Amino acid sequence: MSSVLYKNQKILKQKTIYDSDKFKNMLEMGDVDLIGFFDELYQGTNPNTKSDKTNNNNKKKLVSLYYFLSSIQSLYKMQNANTFFNEKKDFVDNKMQTGFARFMSCLDSYLDLLDGFTIIGETQINIYESVTLENGVIMRATNRYHNKVWFSDIAISMDSEEHMG
Repeated sequence: MSSVLYKNQKILKQKTIYDSDKFKNMLEMGDVDLIGFFDELYQGTNPNTKSDKTNNNNKKKLVSLYYFLSSIQSLYKMQNANTFFNEKKDFVDNKMQTGFARFMSCLDSYLDLLDGFTIIGETQINIYESVTLENGVIMRATNRYHNKVWFSDIAISMDSEEHMG
């Protein structure tokens, strides 16, 4: 997935795709192994029990999730995450070390919420310094932006109507 997004944005210089149908087509055309993957994740949101508005919002959130997971700077294998974090800890500040220590448990907790989602084989997560949100705002998480630390002060909250929908 990350390689498809990287190719489309960095190599082919295509604009970020926010429309869920166009995004799904782009993924599936870029990698045959991703055929049906977006639909499978969408079905995990139990669309039959939700309104059209909530389902459309869930599709948008899935697209955002894809971009987020593809928006982190260093590439590593999930099995070697602790090794990766241990190798990097001497080169980052205390706050980032705390983040490394909590990342895997937070990711595990999140994946537990996705019913039926399992990590198979050499699953990868790309870690980037920044991501451009749909509204054009750049969210940064780096300790080296023009030799300064820059962590965007952004919080994401659920709409209670969507959460209960």
